[in-house]
Amino acid sequence: MRAVFQTILAKLSPRFFTLKFRLKVLITFILIAVVGGPLFFLVYQLEKNRQEFTINMIETTTHAVYQSVFEEMLRNDDEGIQRNLELLTLRPNIELLRIYKPSGEIIHSTRPAEIGKNIFGLKDRVYFQRLPSGEQEAFVKVGNIYSHHHPIYVQKECQPCHTDLGAKIAFLDVQVGLSDAEQVYASVKQLTVISAVLIVAILWLVLNLLYESQIESRLQKLIAGFHKLAGGNLNFTVQMPGRHELADLTQQFNQTVDKLRQAKAKE
Repeated sequence: MRAVFQTILAKLSPRFFTLKFRLKVLITFILIAVVGGPLFFLVYQLEKNRQEFTINMIETTTHAVYQSVFEEMLRNDDEGIQRNLELLTLRPNIELLRIYKPSGEIIHSTRPAEIGKNIFGLKDRVYFQRLPSGEQEAFVKVGNIYSHHHPIYVQKECQPCHTDLGAKIAFLDVQVGLSDAEQVYASVKQLTVISAVLIVAILWLVLNLLYESQIESRLQKLIAGFHKLAGGNLNFTVQMPGRHELADLTQQFNQTVDKLRQAKAKE
């Protein structure tokens, strides 16, 4: 394994081992950690709160729909159930209401053409799923639509017609459109992520430009001086104005070259 790793390192370009490359990689990881980490937890928490709020909103809507047809269900008033469902879809954000049997047969729908069909055979089946064994209800989101499938159980009031108390006799499918608040949240979330990406990119460019202008360019001058010295050229000086560590190092380098030049002249 070590031999394979050494082979891979040997095939890499020398620029991957430079301090410049290492610094760029380090800057990238630091920026991602400093900016991306808090952003991730912020978006995660906001998304969690939004989902809880959305589920509560949908459950409240489902409860209101169920209560609006409960009396008609007790009287087996199919026309009343259908009428109330159609009236409820006039409210903002309620897209579609259905009541279907566990077998999938639709017995009520605000799309009258669906009545009598099997819900699992419809073209818009992306809006629902079969309830897993033991699961009480299902929330499905596709695009801007939330579909809440809430089971309807046999209650005491239903016993004149249904004797199996507690059994599932139907499912209420409530499809709610994405509210304005959720659209605003989605826009804010998108802008937040885009802003974070831009901040990371801008900081990365600024830090790299600072390194290039303040360190890399001066290092290259000094390295070029060492290459000339290694080639036997003593008739040069490295120009590096300023009062910083690299300027002091350059001054000492120039003094060393000058001493070597003087020593060579005396030979």
